[in-house]
Amino acid sequence: MEIAAVGPVLNQMADKKPVTGKFTGSSLPDHFPGGREITVKVLVDPKDGTLIGAQAIGENAAQRINVFACAIMNRMSANDFVKMETAYAPPIAPTLDPISIACDVARMRYGRK
Repeated sequence: MEIAAVGPVLNQMADKKPVTGKFTGSSLPDHFPGGREITVKVLVDPKDGTLIGAQAIGENAAQRINVFACAIMNRMSANDFVKMETAYAPPIAPTLDPISIACDVARMRYGRK
């Protein structure tokens, strides 16, 4: 199991009250054997929806967090991130990656504010 993070974590940002999105899913498509559980959490700036941090626990967590590092460096919003296409290869990646779903959860919460 891997644990990885980029940017601040929630308790470091409590005074700014970031919007969060969290999703637990499989590292592989549900119909494909051998998938392992992975949990992804993202932090979004409540002012403009920009990604400010992410954490992951599970298989290939570091690989997924590297995608967030690039997104944060380029000031992508959760909305931009959800539109980004990720690779689909059943032996190694699901159609909807947990990173995209966690961002979608944050995007929906941000949109309600």
